[in-house]
Order: sequence, then structure tokens, then C-alpha cells
Amino acid sequence: AAAAAADGKNQTSWWRIPAHAHDTLLGLLSLLLAFRTSQAYDRWWEARKLWGQIVNSTRNVASNAAVFMTDLERKRRVIKATICFAWCTKASL
Repeated sequence: AAAAAADGKNQTSWWRIPAHAHDTLLGLLSLLLAFRTSQAYDRWWEARKLWGQIVNSTRNVASNAAVFMTDLERKRRVIKATICFAWCTKASL
């Protein structure tokens, strides 16, 4: 038993696969990896678009508050609140 354990061929022969099976598995793995990369990029792009909408909306709210509100203290609170909203949203992602 000790002589068989010292022989590397007996220990590694059980995991060898034929060349055609290796090529097939490698092809399937490459397709899976390409699909996963594309899917991750699509999710990233969608998140980027949504974040852009949040930034634009908060900018519009702050701009409208600066133009249409007459009470200076209330205007500052609204603008600070919109800035905090964007920061808190970013922090929670």
C-alpha cells in the first residue's frame, strides 16, 4: 500500500478527463463567463442611469427652491435636505 501511495500515477489517474471533454467544458465555461460579464455590465449601466436621475432630480429641487422660495431659512433647509438625500442614498448602496 505504501508503494502504491508513493506512485503518483495511481493517485492522479482517477481525475484525468479526455481532451474532447476538456475542450467542451472550456467552451461552456467561456460562454458562461461572457454571459455573466455582460449581465453584470447591464446591471452596472442601469444603476448608473438611476443614479444620474437621482442627481438630476435633487439638482432640480434645489434649483427650484433657490428660485421660487422667498424665506431664506426655509430655502437653505430644503437645499440641505436634498443634498443629504443624495448623500444618504449613496451611502446606503
